[in-house]
Amino acid sequence: MEKCDKSRAKANIATASVNDAASTLKNQREYQVQIVNLKNSLIESHEAALTKRSEAEKIFQNYTMMITKYEQQTTITNEQILDCKTRISAAQEIQRIISVRLKEIATLLARSTIASAEKTRL
Repeated sequence: MEKCDKSRAKANIATASVNDAASTLKNQREYQVQIVNLKNSLIESHEAALTKRSEAEKIFQNYTMMITKYEQQTTITNEQILDCKTRISAAQEIQRIISVRLKEIATLLARSTIASAEKTRL
């Protein structure tokens, strides 16, 4: 009987140990599944971030090209503006000279001592 009780006690202890080991193994498998799921989620978010980064780089390149084109257009426009200002200044100077010449001619024509040949020439 004593041997039977001892054997029964050992069997109960062994059963409890097996149940603990089974629970531990079950918990480890659940943790492993959770870790794999987290790993997959991390990989997916990393791939999505890489895709967004690639798209952002393309957009940045487009904006950089647009800015370069706009800067070139601004430079060309500024040069054209300066050229137009130069032409305007030249035209204003020509107008001033013509105005002075017309006044001189009018003054000369108004003189009574001027000959008709000189009037014709003026």
